[in-house]
Amino acid sequence: VTKPQTLSDKENISIVVGSAEWQKRAGSSSQEFRDRRLMRESGANVSRIEIQMPKEKIQFQKTSDRWKMIGQDKWLIDQNKVREILNKLNVTEAIEISALGLPENKEELDWGFRDAKKSLSIRLLGGKEEILWTGRFAESKENIARYLSSNPHRILKINPSDLGYFFQLEARQFRDAHD
Repeated sequence: VTKPQTLSDKENISIVVGSAEWQKRAGSSSQEFRDRRLMRESGANVSRIEIQMPKEKIQFQKTSDRWKMIGQDKWLIDQNKVREILNKLNVTEAIEISALGLPENKEELDWGFRDAKKSLSIRLLGGKEEILWTGRFAESKENIARYLSSNPHRILKINPSDLGYFFQLEARQFRDAHD
């Protein structure tokens, strides 16, 4: 990252030298500099993952350094696929921040969280079963994907293709190929 530098001469004329990125961002609002990642929690702190979908609930518990699927004790679980969920939550960025804080009842309805065409909830828990983070995804009838998160509470508009990744999750896809 290059920092702008001011060069002055004897006539009190200032010239700002910087990259094109600085020039582009100079007119930006503070809203554009906010962290838009879905999840800000470190995956290393997570000991349990719960994914609630309309037809299925998938739960993972970390024991020692291995993820196990609750209810499928005999399955070997592909550890990379479980880590991929946490990574996807951490690197996916919103298109825009729609609102900060918890939504009002009317906003939940307007943004499609109440009568969603599709919906999904994810909850991440830490060491003593404390809730580290929760997220609710919803796709409205108008095909607008929204996301409601805790830590911090905010509503984000996300790319529908990013939402598609989470809606395609199924328990059997986490079974290790060598099992």
